[in-house]
Amino acid sequence: MNYKQNIKYFFGYILLLVSLIYVYVNIIIDPYYEISQNRYFFNEKHSESIYSTNILADKLEKEKYNLVFGTSRSHKIGSETFSGKKILNFHALYGNTLSILNFLRGLNDKQISNIENIYMLIDFHSFNNNSRHKDIIYSKYVNYVYSVTNLDYYKFYISAVYMIKNIFNHNFKYYVNDYGVLINDKNQYKYRLLYSKEYISTNDKYIKSLKRIVEFTKNKNKNIIFVTPTITKKRYDELFQYREVICNTRKNVLEIVHEMYDLTLVDTVSYNNKYFTDPDHLSSKGTFKILEFLERGHGMVNDSKHLFFCKE
Repeated sequence: MNYKQNIKYFFGYILLLVSLIYVYVNIIIDPYYEISQNRYFFNEKHSESIYSTNILADKLEKEKYNLVFGTSRSHKIGSETFSGKKILNFHALYGNTLSILNFLRGLNDKQISNIENIYMLIDFHSFNNNSRHKDIIYSKYVNYVYSVTNLDYYKFYISAVYMIKNIFNHNFKYYVNDYGVLINDKNQYKYRLLYSKEYISTNDKYIKSLKRIVEFTKNKNKNIIFVTPTITKKRYDELFQYREVICNTRKNVLEIVHEMYDLTLVDTVSYNNKYFTDPDHLSSKGTFKILEFLERGHGMVNDSKHLFFCKE
């Protein structure tokens, strides 16, 4: 009898421990900001996951916002860098056009009516089969189930580290705010090696999804603006070996979207590393400067012969 009772106690303790760990990581800390809008011990989230879109979508139900869909190359676009516009930044979807399409289709009428403009980054890797290109079918309740079961080693690690940091230090230098925008005071430039040709490959599935996004926004009478990322002149020269692949992809994109802002190279920005954190990512100052160009209509292209990497 004592043996059976001990077994019950053992499994009871295990269940209690697992429950406490779950509550600690996913509810009290919630480092990816997937479940609750409350902060508790964790003042600022270190990262985000694709399921962070639930929290941002909830905001869209209450107020009007401009939506930014992109990658890490657009993660600094927020109210502070974009003329005070109210921004929700969905870079957690990593520019996956199928996931973006599913997200838009999953919004209700109120959320759709609260969309002011959509800004979409046409990144070099927006249409490839990269492992980070995870396709999601957006549903608030399905995503909630995924998020509460999304317990991985890194999530445990940053939960522990950042709870300790909250105890001793509340001055965060690097975090993603409540609107999906990366706040980063570390703007020192550091060179990164060029990625492989496979990284900029194209999967027709994602091109077709882009076409459906355009159709969706047209049917819903929503304005969508397409923009290419700005890179350093050195990175541009390095990427020129992939010119044919990049040019063909951008030609296909332009046939679908009809016009886009090609800001790949901007003279006053691309030649100065102070506007970048690495060859592919703008600093906060660089982001602000590029968005000024965007608002002035700089770089508008509606003919593929004027696209960077396609020019003779």
